Amino acid sequence: MNLLTTGRVSTPVRNVTESEADEERTGRYLWVPIGFPNVEGCRADLQRCRYQPRRLLPAVRAFIRQYTYLGPTMTNSPTTYVLVHGAWHDGQSWNRVASLLTSRGHRVFTPSLTGHGDKAHLLTPEVGLTTHVNDVTGLVLEHDLDDIVLVGHSYAGMVISGVANRIPARIARLVYLDAMVPTHGETAIDVMPRTQSMINGVADSAQPWRIPPLPELPAPLGLFGVTDPGDIAWLRATLSDASALCFQQPVEMDNPEQALIPRTHVLCTGDEPEDVTRRPVPKLQPNGEPSRIHTLNTGHDAMITKPVEVCALLLGS
Repeated sequence: MNLLTTGRVSTPVRNVTESEADEERTGRYLWVPIGFPNVEGCRADLQRCRYQPRRLLPAVRAFIRQYTYLGPTMTNSPTTYVLVHGAWHDGQSWNRVASLLTSRGHRVFTPSLTGHGDKAHLLTPEVGLTTHVNDVTGLVLEHDLDDIVLVGHSYAGMVISGVANRIPARIARLVYLDAMVPTHGETAIDVMPRTQSMINGVADSAQPWRIPPLPELPAPLGLFGVTDPGDIAWLRATLSDASALCFQQPVEMDNPEQALIPRTHVLCTGDEPEDVTRRPVPKLQPNGEPSRIHTLNTGHDAMITKPVEVCALLLGS
């Protein structure tokens, strides 16, 4: 799939040096032109493409000599990724990252949780965190997925933590993308207290259980950290209300096996509202190993603003 069909692609990480080109030829790394239609196919055609610009789409001709590192070339069997969106979003928020991963031969699932996306009509006051844990657990079991990398963005940190408690043996790694990191029995409100103010804000409405998405803020904050006008318009069209119960229901993390799952944390360090407070990631993972923490200088919705970088981190997670 051409990357341009899923929207804008961020600036490449860096240019390829001659020594790195030599490494590419030996198969150590894969460097691909931005917008190349088939990432894996790029390996065989890389040199020809570099010297025949007419073969590339006009939109990427200016970038013909700029390449993006997408991690070590895949030598083992494909990895299965389950990418879970945050509150108010839907599975489409992962489109760009999913395209990059699938073009590398990996298997990717981007479900929309109950009450969002194609399931928006199912939103009721009874939809809560447990509902969403059931959604993802059911997906894994229905497709008999195993050895998966389970990724949660924002509120979905609560969701993937609950899923890990249910089916720990099927999960190879948890990745928290600018996500809530709870402990057993905590709610989203416990992890991020400002969530309660959103619930209080609709207490006198006709449907006090229905929490609307956060509004767009003046630059450089944008809409969930997305500032490109075209991306904002697209994102706004995908957002939908959330149920208050999602933020009020405690997560279950009392299965000792879930503590053994390795975890990776990706923190977005771009501009954010002043009233947002982050809980520091613990220095040690539940399994006793040092926490693996990466940072991205971008807004909250990094899978939209920095898909290439997010993909590289997932491949190396």
